[in-house]
Amino acid sequence: MKRTFLVVDDHDLYRTSFCSLLKLCCPSAQVVEAANASQALALFPQHQWDAIILDYQLPTLSGSDVARHLRAQARAHNRTLPPLILMSTHPDAATFARTIGAAAFLSKPVEPADLQRVLEMLPAAPAAHAAPAPPTQVQLPRAPVTAARAAIESSARVTQLRNEILQLLRQTMRRFPPPHPPARTHPTGAPNARLGDYLVHLGYLTSDQLASVVQLHTALPLRSRVPLGFTVVARDLVPAPVVSAVLPQQFRERLLQKPATAPRFIGERAAPPPRPTPAHPRGGSQRN
Repeated sequence: MKRTFLVVDDHDLYRTSFCSLLKLCCPSAQVVEAANASQALALFPQHQWDAIILDYQLPTLSGSDVARHLRAQARAHNRTLPPLILMSTHPDAATFARTIGAAAFLSKPVEPADLQRVLEMLPAAPAAHAAPAPPTQVQLPRAPVTAARAAIESSARVTQLRNEILQLLRQTMRRFPPPHPPARTHPTGAPNARLGDYLVHLGYLTSDQLASVVQLHTALPLRSRVPLGFTVVARDLVPAPVVSAVLPQQFRERLLQKPATAPRFIGERAAPPPRPTPAHPRGGSQRN
């Protein structure tokens, strides 16, 4: 059964990668891309969507505003609003997704297994598409997850993206030389590496400057926090072109690594280090 998805994300790199993953997990699907809220609202009446996958942070309208406009359009066209799936790098967006009535939430970078789980939760295609099918016919097997991951990591498109991202970073660093000595440690090895870690590694921030910015973020209410990149640019700590070049570098590192150790993107809050879990013997065995 063919499904039709609308993917709304303003970042070309993220959107291209996600749509490739979506097509690999659901090969028969028709995937339509929208780079902003205006395109999404214009495309909405043109198809009977099985789901709309929406980025939380869009340049003009918030995810809540887009959802409200989509509901208004659905009522105007006497249609049922398809399931909304919210995507974000921000950990608190999962709660926000529930408040706007989203059917599911995907944390960026999206893992194939998470996407597969959400696809399996979606209902069968509406009656306007075809007659309802038994649940066993709409559930996708788990095998394509591994195949999708292997195809994404080995595809020529990913290789091209890696090279383009690295070239952009090199050109930007020549235009804006880092003012500080680069850090000795490389954030690639850290499972929770963030934008600030990369800026320290490249010499655009000192560790003290990063700690000061993180402390400022922690002191603010959740709704008042903005991504770290906006803060360092607003405080004249790092030029905006540098932040724009380093963000895709995180994506490049994610492509180079296994999903379990992939660095996270801009928007996540600084998380405290995990507390050590004491060992508890169970049934004669000890779990560390």
